[in-house]
Amino acid sequence: MHRLFLYIKILFQISLVKTLYFNFKVFPLPIAIKTPVHFFGSLKFASLKGKVKIMTSNLIPGMIVFGGMAENIMGTKYPLSYSLQVT
Repeated sequence: MHRLFLYIKILFQISLVKTLYFNFKVFPLPIAIKTPVHFFGSLKFASLKGKVKIMTSNLIPGMIVFGGMAENIMGTKYPLSYSLQVT
């Protein structure tokens, strides 16, 4: 029961539109469906140029997180800005 409440809490905190946009913009469809990258809180993408390569065969949802509790920036009033220029 506790785990269910945790999943519901995460679902309401995740920036779902930005998470889906990023995953489907950067990754091929089979990888994007698994949503390996999650974004939390208010953010904007400054740039999404380049390529991202995840070097594992075991993809799980949310294996890479930006803006989550680990970064301790969820309570900021200014949106985060990410610029991705990787080759």
